[in-house]
Amino acid sequence: MKFLNLQAVRVLLLAAVAVLTACATKPSIDVSTASRSDFQLQRVYIYSFLDVREANLGRNYLAQFERILDSELQKRRVRSKQLWFKNSGTALHTAMMDKPTFTSLYVRQSTTEVPVKRTIAENRADEASFGAAYRLILFPKNISNNTYEVHLDIEDVSTGRLLWYATMKGGNFNWVVQDEVPEQRARLSVQSIIEALDKSNLLPVGAAPNIVDSRAPATPTSVNASPDSDGSKVAPGNDYEQMKIRYQDRLVRQRVTG
Repeated sequence: MKFLNLQAVRVLLLAAVAVLTACATKPSIDVSTASRSDFQLQRVYIYSFLDVREANLGRNYLAQFERILDSELQKRRVRSKQLWFKNSGTALHTAMMDKPTFTSLYVRQSTTEVPVKRTIAENRADEASFGAAYRLILFPKNISNNTYEVHLDIEDVSTGRLLWYATMKGGNFNWVVQDEVPEQRARLSVQSIIEALDKSNLLPVGAAPNIVDSRAPATPTSVNASPDSDGSKVAPGNDYEQMKIRYQDRLVRQRVTG
């Protein structure tokens, strides 16, 4: 019987440790070229539907994301209020239907229809009480245990018009190790969002710059990317009506795939 030599054993052990202790990476954000940049977020109401995929993203990650997003917006002199779907009145009387689909013997996928428009409509009173001029919607379009894709939409509260939208893509670490490095993952996610808003000139002028976590590896945040991840294209300079058609398609497909 043959045995592996000591050097081979060391290599295998190091490989196993590398898999089990993956380091969080900074997600990228593609901002649509049709997005506007002639307004500022001084007061914003945030609707987060990330908790629809809590099992994939991790409870600790979501808690840290909520805390850090609020903190970073305060640093940028932006007042915000967050409503997470599971805490909404809509969730109390909504039966979530998770429809499984199987692409192969070993791969399971499912889609979940989420009442985004109804959640906003049923929360208008609190939104008005807070006095937000804009709403930011965070929707988890595609989620798995090792990757995620989140839609970020900013609407004018008074008109309902879509003003800015982007797609955040990143690596998710909730697979080999459950809910791995949640604070680091959340901080990098929020950092990408703040940078994208800043590069679009949506944050108040003169606000404190975002603090970069130097302990974590960073990848460039991309703005002004051309087609969105779903394949539909938005050409530069599109007027509101063309943008509205694109957004209506986005709303129709408000289903989480994971």
